[in-house]
Amino acid sequence: MQPVEHRAIDRQETNARRFLALRGVIVIKETKDIGHVRSFNLWQIAVSTLLLAKVQGDDRDMLYAVQIEQKKDDIAAASAIVDYDELPELIAALDFIYSTGSVMRNEERDGTEVTYRTKEDARFGFYQLGRTQQHFIHLQQNAETINIASTSVGQIKDLLNQARDHLEAKGASIV
Repeated sequence: MQPVEHRAIDRQETNARRFLALRGVIVIKETKDIGHVRSFNLWQIAVSTLLLAKVQGDDRDMLYAVQIEQKKDDIAAASAIVDYDELPELIAALDFIYSTGSVMRNEERDGTEVTYRTKEDARFGFYQLGRTQQHFIHLQQNAETINIASTSVGQIKDLLNQARDHLEAKGASIV
């Protein structure tokens, strides 16, 4: 069973991506690995935090984000950045995906897909045909869709909560 093919949509840039693209300023990037989850097809889904500081003259701006990477043998094949202010929505979406999948797992379905898309068009969700259900993550266009166990959804949510806690300890807050 394959997920429904999605048309490309306009990908919004995260604030973190715009920040990293700045020229003529000093950008300080601090990362912290939070953890990873393994998929069925030997991919790792790694979660890390990004603290970005822009220094230009006397001005200093801070930006907080999370990076989710698709890795195999410690080599990143795809990634998505989630700004700190988008994290609560992603965490709630993963909770909804997991609980909805748990309820629907034993129901007969003609073909159902439940998906959440981030600003960068990373997709998290599951599809179900009959009583067969498959959870997945697709981090960026032209990257392989990663099939994961339903329990991995909860593990990824836990890693994102840990990342959020770390960013808040470093000063992140929603304004």
